[in-house]
Parts: sequence; C-alpha cells; structure tokens
Amino acid sequence: PFYKSLGIKSLSELQFHKNPQPISYSITDSKEIACLSLIGRWNDNEKNDREIIKKTIGINDSDFLDFVSYSKEANSPLTLNNFQWKLNRTPEILELFCKYINSELLSKFRNTAIEVLSELDPKYELEKDKRFLAGIDGKKIKYSKDIRFGISETLVWLAINKESLLNEQNKFLVDNIVYEVLNNSDWHLWASLNELLPILAEASPKFFIEALKEQITNHSDMIKELFNQEGD
Repeated sequence: PFYKSLGIKSLSELQFHKNPQPISYSITDSKEIACLSLIGRWNDNEKNDREIIKKTIGINDSDFLDFVSYSKEANSPLTLNNFQWKLNRTPEILELFCKYINSELLSKFRNTAIEVLSELDPKYELEKDKRFLAGIDGKKIKYSKDIRFGISETLVWLAINKESLLNEQNKFLVDNIVYEVLNNSDWHLWASLNELLPILAEASPKFFIEALKEQITNHSDMIKELFNQEGD
C-alpha cells in the first residue's frame, strides 16, 4: 500500500500520524497549500499537470516560482526533485489547513480527480507488441504518473478522515469519484488505471467491488479483453 512509502505501517497509524518537526508557515496564502495538499504530487515538466493545477486552485505561472522559493525553506512541506513536486506530510497539512477545504474547493477537486483518473492511455491504441514504442510514436498519456498517484493517494486520506475533513454535503465525495471513474465498460480505462487500481480499492472498497462485479456480470467480454491485453 502507498502509505508504507511514508514510513507508516497501517491505515490506522496514517490517520493519526504527525511529524514532530515544525512546518514553515511563510507562504503568502496557506489556502494554496491546502489546495496543493489535495493534489499531492505533480511533475513540473508536464504542462498539463501545471494547467490543471492552475484551473483547480486559481493560480498563475508566477505562483509556481513562489513554490520553488518556498520549497527551499527549512521544514517546508513542499519538495522538488528532478521536476517532481511532492507535498510531504500530507496528513498533517490537511489537518492544519482543513478550514480552507470547503465545498467549493472539493467540487473543483472532484472534477480534477475525475478528469485525471479517467484519461485513457493512448499506448493501448497500438498493438500489444508495439506498445514499447508508444513514446516514440507520441502515444503519451496527458497527465503525469506523479499527479495520477498523488490524487489517488489523496482519495485514501480523505476516506480515512472523512469525519473531520468532509462535511455532511461531501461525505460521499470519495465514493462518488471512484464510481464516476470506474463506471465505464471500456477495457482501455481499466488498463490505463493499472497501478492505481489497488489505491482506488483502498479509497472506496464498496464502490470498487461493485464496479468490478458490474463489469464481470454485464461486461464479461471487457474483462476477458483486459486480461488478454495485460497478459503475456
């Protein structure tokens, strides 16, 4: 599970995990960090990652330069390594800035999550034995692996902490996102999600299982094609 990469052994430990080091607070608007905490990770070298973050948060290109400066501060939650951005200590950050995570922000995050996770990987347009040439042929997924993993991991965190972070209006937000993404009988989508499927299953076990049952029961050909495409 992804949370083991954070040095956390279990989901219950993730819920109450705190980092003893103080976090730097000098960023101009902590609302931006609250928004970025919902994204989790992104690749600064990918224009589409930056564009959808700007759309979600309402920032401009100059704000990304501020993030670079902020990442260099002591104990900054933001790190940048080889164009890969990551917001560290996401559980602590989300708790700290939960006052900014309102219904309007969550609605924007919902739309962003569905758009990013519903993208079909164009490499599957190629024959199975030609997919290793996808990058050369320009068959590249629109959003980076970083942002896709970051958003998926955020869904797990929101699901675990929905009592404190999600109000009554948004308590089914994670289930709704997972349902909207997986409610698709196209094997291309399920294949495109690939490594993200276990994380989505953690985020919303009930809706993940229901979606899988739906595909097995009513779209068995899709499941067979998926195994054919992903098998040797």
